[in-house]
Amino acid sequence: MPSSPSSFIAALRPPPADLGLAEAVGAAGSDWAARNGIPVAVAVDGIDERVAAEAKAPVLRIVQEALQNVRKHAAASAVRIGLEGDHLVIVDNGRGFDVMRLASPSRNFGLQFMRERAELMGSSLQIESRQGEGTRILLRIPEVH
Repeated sequence: MPSSPSSFIAALRPPPADLGLAEAVGAAGSDWAARNGIPVAVAVDGIDERVAAEAKAPVLRIVQEALQNVRKHAAASAVRIGLEGDHLVIVDNGRGFDVMRLASPSRNFGLQFMRERAELMGSSLQIESRQGEGTRILLRIPEVH
């Protein structure tokens, strides 16, 4: 959760229309890293901005929620966000968790929020984690026709 009402409001704002998905994700990662003191590396390789333009807001919300989960739960010292082709990957080196234990929507609103955002844009979200091994989130960014 952001540390002040103004940073909370800023985190909820949609990305600027003039930023592409890669730039918006990079800015979100940099802002979050500056507020939380945990480095975020963003790597972009061949993201299709035509596809990404329609998915920018929901993808960015998933990135923001994943980063908040890192801050609240992971005890991670680093995060990596990758955009490649039609995939977004978020990886942390935190403590990890038992994905099956948190499968119930009533147990983890953040994970449920990310899954619902993915479904609303016609996509799927995979969450992989094991105790002591960090967490990996994979989102397929849908093509827009």
